[in-house]
Amino acid sequence: MAESTAKSRNTSGMRLHAGAATEKGLGRERNEDVYVLHLAQGLFAVCDGMGGATAGDVASRIAAATILREVQQPEAADSA
Repeated sequence: MAESTAKSRNTSGMRLHAGAATEKGLGRERNEDVYVLHLAQGLFAVCDGMGGATAGDVASRIAAATILREVQQPEAADSA
C-alpha cells in the first residue's frame, strides 16, 4: 500500500502545494522509504530505504529524524 500526504501554505500572495507518496515497489515485502514535509520551513526530504538492504527502514527513519532535529534545533547542534 502506498503512503501519501499533501499540504498547502499561503504566504506573500503565493500558494504552495506540496505532496509526497511512497510505495514499496515490486518484489518488496515492506516500504522502507521515509519522507519529510515541513512547508513552514521549506523542507522537503526523501530518505530512501536502500532497496531491501538489512535495516534499510531503520536507516531511512534515522536519517529523516536527524534532518528534522537539525532543522528544528540548529543552535543545539552547533554547540555540541
